Amino acid sequence: MPARRALLTLTAAAMLAGGVMSPAAAVGDLEQQKRALDRQVAAVRAELRESSDAAVMAAVRLKEARMQLPSARAALAAAEEQVASAQLRDAQAARDLVDAQRAEKKAARELSATELRLAETERQLGELARAAYQQGGLGGIEVVLDSQTPKEFTDGIVAVGAVLDSESDLYDVLTVQRADAARQRAALASIRVDVAQLRDEAAAHLGEVTRLLAAARAAEEQVDTLITQRRSAVRAAEAARVEDERREAQLEAESARVQDVLRDLARQARAEEAAEAAEAAAQAEA
Repeated sequence: MPARRALLTLTAAAMLAGGVMSPAAAVGDLEQQKRALDRQVAAVRAELRESSDAAVMAAVRLKEARMQLPSARAALAAAEEQVASAQLRDAQAARDLVDAQRAEKKAARELSATELRLAETERQLGELARAAYQQGGLGGIEVVLDSQTPKEFTDGIVAVGAVLDSESDLYDVLTVQRADAARQRAALASIRVDVAQLRDEAAAHLGEVTRLLAAARAAEEQVDTLITQRRSAVRAAEAARVEDERREAQLEAESARVQDVLRDLARQARAEEAAEAAEAAAQAEA
């Protein structure tokens, strides 16, 4: 600053000594320069007030954004807990589904085997019925009545009884097998309903939890983005404020230097006037 002031003073003095500019003109030029600098200082001060207010507002908005982050993170944590719980339930549901599918396959195999046995029993009964029909219904009894010896009679009675017992047993088996088949069909249908319900419930629950998690993550990302934007705004506002302060200080220093030069020129002018007055007085006395 002293060097700048000395340069301005020497420049003004040289212009005055060389007759380039009168003292009044030099002072007027510097005063005009000073007024221009003061106007710039006033303008920069207004900008500084605005940039300072903007920096404060940006800081307030950043604080507000940061205050939203805990709730967003809490919502995300809660959603993640729900997802973790849902994943456990889904894993259990998947195991239940596998068990149900295995039970479905087992029931289907059992039903198939029962139906095969039922078909075989019906076939055997059909053969007995055909044999009885071919023998005229009482063919076995007629054979017994036509027997010639006691042994033939006894053997005939045993044979007829065996046929009748076999037929009765087959009817009993057929009744049981038909009941088993009906029960197994009902069980299989129920299992298939359970399997379908398990699939639907697992898909619906997982879909809902997935949506919740996506919404929570989006909310956190939105808050993070807002914080990033407002942090950038704070930095920009602070940089603008610092720049305005720098310009204000620079212009004030320049104005002060011009003011110092004006004071130096005023002192120089007063000294010159005093010297001229003294010289004029001396000449008058002579």
